[in-house]
Amino acid sequence: MIKKCYSRIRMVSINQPTSFCSRTYRLTNYMATTTQKDLKGNVMIQGVRCYFFKVDGGGRLFLEDTKHKNFVSCFTDADFLQFFYTHVRPNTSSSNPYYDDSLTPSSTYPYVSVCQGEYNYIQCDVSTPFVAIEVSENEQGEDELVYAGGHLTIPFDPSSLTLDFDSARVYHPYERSKKWKKKYQHHQCCLSDVLTNKLPFEWVQDDQLVLHWKNQTYPVRISYANEESNERL
Repeated sequence: MIKKCYSRIRMVSINQPTSFCSRTYRLTNYMATTTQKDLKGNVMIQGVRCYFFKVDGGGRLFLEDTKHKNFVSCFTDADFLQFFYTHVRPNTSSSNPYYDDSLTPSSTYPYVSVCQGEYNYIQCDVSTPFVAIEVSENEQGEDELVYAGGHLTIPFDPSSLTLDFDSARVYHPYERSKKWKKKYQHHQCCLSDVLTNKLPFEWVQDDQLVLHWKNQTYPVRISYANEESNERL
């Protein structure tokens, strides 16, 4: 079950040693001539404090300017990850009132997480910040995909998988809730390479991939680059 996060991310000053905010450095002035390449740590854009993050193909969350991205430097705090991921939305002019195509374009930062008035822009190695790291079974015996560092889940439907032929990555529809599905349609959760390698996939023909799951066999849709459909892939 998705755990509700009641924690509040505390605002901190420059000198406070705690909180995720202190892991970035403060830029005292934001010049109008600042380029996208210069945006590091956190900056003020249109009077709003903005941070810049990156999610890698293993589902780990980092500050964008972290030099060595590994299991030591990624975010692991459960409360923070739950809060961060439950506030993720597409970075578009319709969903982000501070959208700026010159500084925070959706081509570079396709998603943003809004946390207590701060805008956290997200780069994604696999086109989505939602990366499943395992499949688990809840108390009702229902299968779920686990993401957000192992702290959030979505229902797992083995009949809804799609293989992106060019990247060789497997995707699953991301539907956190009915409200999310209605407001933000056609978003995907990517299965991490580790999870993909664990699952019993099999090529039964040259052009047909299937998943064997709980005594049933499910065909996996294959998406090619020249397809007109652009739901996510």
